[in-house]
Amino acid sequence: MKRFKILPYLFASTLLMGFYGCGDDKVDACYLSENRMTINKSGELLLPDAREELWTPEAEKNCHAKMTLAIWYPTVVRVYKTGDRPFIINDGEDIDITEHLWYEFGVPFGYFPAQHQVERGSANWNGHPIYALRFTSSVDQGARNFPGDVVPYIVEFSLRNSLRESEEYQRLLNHQLTEEEFGEKFAEIIDMDDVENLEDESSFFRMSIPGNYFMEISYTIPLGKDN
Repeated sequence: MKRFKILPYLFASTLLMGFYGCGDDKVDACYLSENRMTINKSGELLLPDAREELWTPEAEKNCHAKMTLAIWYPTVVRVYKTGDRPFIINDGEDIDITEHLWYEFGVPFGYFPAQHQVERGSANWNGHPIYALRFTSSVDQGARNFPGDVVPYIVEFSLRNSLRESEEYQRLLNHQLTEEEFGEKFAEIIDMDDVENLEDESSFFRMSIPGNYFMEISYTIPLGKDN
């Protein structure tokens, strides 16, 4: 079924009404805290078939919803040993899976155009600080021209089939470890304080770290015709 691009200019009048009301000093109900709700969802980015979505309940279509998506990409790290504790640093180039990612903000049978950015940011694995590429995108739109009185807002993303055959995915698979394999490799490496060169591969092993995602929608509950 055809999906329609919902152009931002269609909502300019809605936004202006939000700021200026209807010629009086009445506060716009769209922005009253008691009328606003926020839902979110987060979890591990499951490769290679991650597919997630977040839907609001029925929302006020004449009020803007703020929709946000953030994805921390998986990465590969080096694991060293210091005493009986692991010391973790990033290994080689960051893994960029942007070309294998599809995402959308919208309503049923319509979507809002969106832009995104990908930049290196801090992340965390089991209490160890690391760095990974982070994808972020958001829109702040309403669906005034949507049929009916209310509308659900949607954030969704999935990984394309192309990821399976990509070099990025193969690199992650090559360094994927179970908890048992991690323990065995950790027991075998030399303490980093006992080697002169940290490039000595007897002092570390490589491991892939899974990515994570976060989705959030802030929206207005149905207001009814009296608001």
